[in-house]
Formats: sequence, structure tokens, C-alpha cells
Amino acid sequence: SGGVTLGKASTPVIGCGGDGEKEVWFHVVGVYDRENSQVHLYVDGQKIASKRCTLTCPLFNPSTIGCWDTKGPEGRTHHFKGKIDEVCLFQRAISAEEAKALHEGGVKKVKGGLAAYYPLDGNVKDLSGRGLNGKPSGAKPAKDRDGKPNAAMLFDGAGDWIAIPKPIITNNTTSYTVAAW
Repeated sequence: SGGVTLGKASTPVIGCGGDGEKEVWFHVVGVYDRENSQVHLYVDGQKIASKRCTLTCPLFNPSTIGCWDTKGPEGRTHHFKGKIDEVCLFQRAISAEEAKALHEGGVKKVKGGLAAYYPLDGNVKDLSGRGLNGKPSGAKPAKDRDGKPNAAMLFDGAGDWIAIPKPIITNNTTSYTVAAW
């Protein structure tokens, strides 16, 4: 099983198949709209939740893919089990229409504000043009949702992750969006 959280929540809001179950993919988009103090969660292009809140940007420090890095005495915790693909981050809040376009057509369908883009096609290179390449720790290339080999990354849920050595979002007072398959 696995889960997705936005902000500092520790309870997964979405589960995904694993451990012998049929593989299920979801496209998940989390949006923090700082100007309106709102968090929005989209799954497969549809808004499933919104909440009024104020967050401190968790992407201001060096970031990770596949776990929530608390940087506490236990180190990296909350490891994801399953596959992740097409990770992208925007240094702005995208609209509901853009969340749907991102689900249907990929990162090229959303214009402006791209902070990082990791297709995870057998490597962890950032294709946003900013050069924020990742370094995998245990995560391995795997088939994507279409069955294409080496087109996603597999995480074991026990210690795999990808380190992004520099901050992705460089302004902790801004809106931002995180999306992935």
C-alpha cells in the first residue's frame, strides 16, 4: 500500500494497489494557493478535496521523491511503496483547468512556473532546464502505467528514495504545485 500527502499531514489520503493486487495508477496533483490560503487535491484531473490552511513551504530545503524527509533524529521517514512517474513541480498554484490538462496531456500542457520536471525515464534528470538532477537511493527503474520498461521508478516502502540536492522552490512565501503519477 502507499499514500499521498500534501503539506505536513502524516495520514495518507489516497491508497494504491500493491502486494499482489492489480496495479492501479493515479495522477495526483497537490496545489497550495498561498494568496487564498487554500490547499487543493486533484486525482485524475478531478478536484477531490480543498481545505483552508496556511503552509510553510516544505520544498524550500533540499527535497526528496519517495519519502517525506523530516531531517529529524530518525532521518528519512514515511517511505512510499509502489511506482512513481512524471513528477513535476510548479512555483505557482495551477488552476483546476490546468490540473485536468496536466492529467490528460502532461507537463507541456501547463505554461509558466515550472520549477522541476522528473520524467523518471530510467534516470532522475530534471528536464525543467534548472539542472536539479536527483540521486537515487535504492529506487529502481520500472515499467510505467503503459507497460513501457524503465519509464517510472519503483520504491520498496522501506528505504528507497531520490534526493534532490538543492531546493526546488526557492521562495518559502509562494504558492506551489506538486504532481505525479
